[in-house]
Amino acid sequence: MGLDANLYSAPKEYADVPFINPKDSSDSEFEELHYWRKFWPLQYWMERLYLKKGGTEEFNCVYLQLTKDNLNQLKKNSKNFDPDSCLFPDDIKNLRLVINKAIKIIDNGKCVFYWGWY
Repeated sequence: MGLDANLYSAPKEYADVPFINPKDSSDSEFEELHYWRKFWPLQYWMERLYLKKGGTEEFNCVYLQLTKDNLNQLKKNSKNFDPDSCLFPDDIKNLRLVINKAIKIIDNGKCVFYWGWY
């Protein structure tokens, strides 16, 4: 099974929205920050976060907002990701840099969303 995933920045108008169904938004409002292929440990982590935030639908093609707290928790938890479960094991090493970039985006007043499709 395939998995494509992205991290996006979005306008601050979405700050109060924990997740967005793509049909309820305009893709033109989202700017890609990063792209991953088959980064399953990240997808599973995001799915658990989605459920914690109240998601009830299948976690596929849903924009999930990430707060600074979420990103800092991901930074801690990613140390336990299994490199053998990734198509590109360097994704785990590079995740810390992507998280830091996302935190800067939030500090500059925008929102950050994860989106995955399988």
